Amino acid sequence: MTIKTVLLGFIREIYERSWTNHWGRHPLQRVWNWNPGLVSCAGLGLLAMEGETTEPENAMIFEFRRHLRDYLTLGIDFDGACLEGPSYISYGIGCGIFFMEALRQQGRGDLFTDTNAHLIAPWLAFEMLPGRKSWNDLCDCNRSLPSEGQFYHYAMGRYAELAQSDPAKNGEKWPAAPSQNTGLDYIQHFSERPGTRYLSYEAMGRLLSWCWSVGPIHDDLHLMDARLALVNALFFKYMSPVDDPSVYLPEALHFRGRGLAVSRIGFGDDSLHLAVEAGPHAAGHDQADKGSFTLSANGIDIFIDSGYGNDGQLLKSSSSHAHNMVLIDGQGEHLSPFHNNSNGYITGYSNSNDYDWIRVDASDAWNLEMANDLEPIHADGNVKRYERQFLLLRPKANHPPCLIVADDICKNDSGKHAFSWLWHYDSRLKITDGGNVVTLSAEKEGMPMFTSTEETGDASATFVFNVAADGDYKLFGLTAAYGRSIGQSDSFFLKINNEDAMIWDIAPTRHLAWSEVKARGEATVRKFHLKANDRLTVHLGKRETGAALAKLALLPYRAVLSAAPDMEAGDGATILSISNASQDANVPFPIRKYGDAMETTASATLFIVGTPEGRNSCDWYETSHIGSHKRFIHTVENTDNPHFLMVIVPRKDDHQPLPKVVKKAENRVSLEWPDGYCRIITFDHSTAPIVE
Repeated sequence: MTIKTVLLGFIREIYERSWTNHWGRHPLQRVWNWNPGLVSCAGLGLLAMEGETTEPENAMIFEFRRHLRDYLTLGIDFDGACLEGPSYISYGIGCGIFFMEALRQQGRGDLFTDTNAHLIAPWLAFEMLPGRKSWNDLCDCNRSLPSEGQFYHYAMGRYAELAQSDPAKNGEKWPAAPSQNTGLDYIQHFSERPGTRYLSYEAMGRLLSWCWSVGPIHDDLHLMDARLALVNALFFKYMSPVDDPSVYLPEALHFRGRGLAVSRIGFGDDSLHLAVEAGPHAAGHDQADKGSFTLSANGIDIFIDSGYGNDGQLLKSSSSHAHNMVLIDGQGEHLSPFHNNSNGYITGYSNSNDYDWIRVDASDAWNLEMANDLEPIHADGNVKRYERQFLLLRPKANHPPCLIVADDICKNDSGKHAFSWLWHYDSRLKITDGGNVVTLSAEKEGMPMFTSTEETGDASATFVFNVAADGDYKLFGLTAAYGRSIGQSDSFFLKINNEDAMIWDIAPTRHLAWSEVKARGEATVRKFHLKANDRLTVHLGKRETGAALAKLALLPYRAVLSAAPDMEAGDGATILSISNASQDANVPFPIRKYGDAMETTASATLFIVGTPEGRNSCDWYETSHIGSHKRFIHTVENTDNPHFLMVIVPRKDDHQPLPKVVKKAENRVSLEWPDGYCRIITFDHSTAPIVE
């Protein structure tokens, strides 16, 4: 009886708070991932005790079900896209799959088929980055799925079950998104009417199974925690994956409720993937990235996102500084400080065999903040117009695809300002800066790193630091998690001087990152009290396969560590590379070079067209959670509107031609190819561009 009493107390508290707390008191606030898992716990508990309490059980179950339904209808848009991205839909629903399945088996409705939950497969296929087990990083999404992946296991089982009575049909295909020249208003974004399913359940299941086979969804029982393994055993059913998603899907889709447009050229490892985001905010995770974009092609990530933020740091991954955006006077969109809490809009869209066009308006993201009850609060952006247009010219014969980005951005004053165009790119690539023509290509000389394979035994290595002066010090290691699963290749054993060996958890990312040395469970970086001429001996041991180390750095405790992996020693710091370490001759660490998978002839060329005189610079950008990567910045100063017009040409190799890019007018550009082929594009902020 005590257990039931305590359980009922939790259920009652969740029910009462669902009416008063900002995560549940309004349907639009229920799109936050905090809501569905919480109310589902209470709903499932009440179903287990139904008929044994004096509570208003019917009303409470109805309300819990309504919360989950609102999340699955509003938090997933009518085109099947989750507002918070592929990781949070699974993390947030939590035990919602048990609640919805219990309701279904009791004949109380099917929240999988009666909401937008059953529409997710096409969206997930478009969120997959080509050639890697990764989601795109937009909107606080981690590239690799967290272990709480229950919803995908449940969806796979439901698709398989529903496919029994709805098999695949010859020639079926998801339609292209309709063209538009105005944005949806807020009520249209959050339609309460579920969207239309255009494919059979067998086709939907085969698409999700494709994501399963090439993506980050855990399909190996050895990589699952006990909770996920239970869900897999209860619900998962295997379906044969489709070989090529283009059998069922077009090459471009616009997820209208979320405000996400994705264009692809194929679904293979080397395919092109362009994503543009500018969507509405109601509650939950969003970043100051309205109008940002990512681009991958030919096996390289050309424009990347900086990943998960949610840390309240105004210059880290949640901020505009972390995205492929335009800053004004060094400032970005409003951040409050964890999220943008504002709206962007895709105000124009079209797709054809010739080109895709996307126009976004992000001015609200600078000027307005949505408070907890969604009342607008004026922010201090003072931006009159923040409009970006993206035109993807699809390839013709031997002419590679081209992406043209046209910006119309100005403040709501008569002053002159500095505008900075940001380009974040994979740090395994290098920039060749030719002024108005900038080339991105593979970095052939990777940094040597200790790592390990399944066959590597108990490898170990020893680093010895000679201390120059008395003081307090701290240790950092330059690391990467290179294993099949990032979460299972992110730790070493470490023994310092004569202390007991400890588990050293490194940054969970494949990007190079400086990881602070502390034992598992310690809150802050470990402090070492050292004297001049002391020797600090660090023994490194293999713990998890794929964990990699390039350098160790010893620096004064109050020193600020540079984000750059290639930083120079200075200000009392000592840096040791793996060449400075001694190894166990019998069981050495294998050595690999960071970026050794980038043996590619692919490149991308950026043409900076028609802006006033600007300057280029590069730096290392430090993200919140996935280490550091490189960033290119083009800045134009002392102007009211830079009218940035950028042409990006990704190429498989040097045999593919480059166009001559010529500015014809402030909003007009021509691409003239060596064989005489020519495209002329004229942009107009009031309508779609004219493409000749």
